[in-house]
Amino acid sequence: MHKFVSSLFGFSAVVIFILQLHCNGVNAGVLTIQQPSSDIKGIEATIKLLPAEYPSNTKYVHEEVSCYPTKDPGYDACPRFKIENLSFSTDITNKWKLSVLHYYVCTTKAGKTGQDVFKFYQIRAIYDSATPVAKILYPDGETVTVEKKNIPDGYFSSKGYTARITFKYYRSYNFEARSEVKVATEAERCFSTLKRIETFLRNSMTEGRLSALAMLSIEKDLIMDIPDFIQKVIDQFAQLKDRRMDFLFK
Repeated sequence: MHKFVSSLFGFSAVVIFILQLHCNGVNAGVLTIQQPSSDIKGIEATIKLLPAEYPSNTKYVHEEVSCYPTKDPGYDACPRFKIENLSFSTDITNKWKLSVLHYYVCTTKAGKTGQDVFKFYQIRAIYDSATPVAKILYPDGETVTVEKKNIPDGYFSSKGYTARITFKYYRSYNFEARSEVKVATEAERCFSTLKRIETFLRNSMTEGRLSALAMLSIEKDLIMDIPDFIQKVIDQFAQLKDRRMDFLFK
């Protein structure tokens, strides 16, 4: 298959194709739950994130950050969201109750000195419900995660399943953690390297090569987990056509 793809699209396609073989864990943004009994009718719901309470105070962080657990500062720093019933478009947010808030202190680093330049909170809020769920939609990415959870005993004669919702978000270290902080994802940070890639290979850069190099940069953590990735790419490159040098060791 690798040889077929390379014959059609070239070396850049080989790189992308190898990466795609290992990118099958993408978040689909939907969780479907099969209830244990037909007597339990689960609802279909959707989670919507609401705008910041103080958008003008929102800070943006593009550097890498390090976080460590800390005690609850006692602020009302719950996430801003809304849950709607898909069938009736009604607000059912109150059916989910806050179970726990986990606080982490995050800092950015400045250059080689390692001096802290910005401090803020990472907060993880877990919400549980006793409402049976058949399907729930949620935003893609790392902000919201949803998992199936048993409904506590006593709510139904036949035990069913609901959805536990975990929000991960960032808030300011001061102002009672009410101002939002937006932290760039690894992929967003990697796109800042495109200019350096283009400068380094300006004379020979093509759209296909740029796409392949960008993919390598964005998915560098994934690549590190692929056994013999570099050797696979070299083998495919060597087999594309006859070359003056023998790239394959026999």
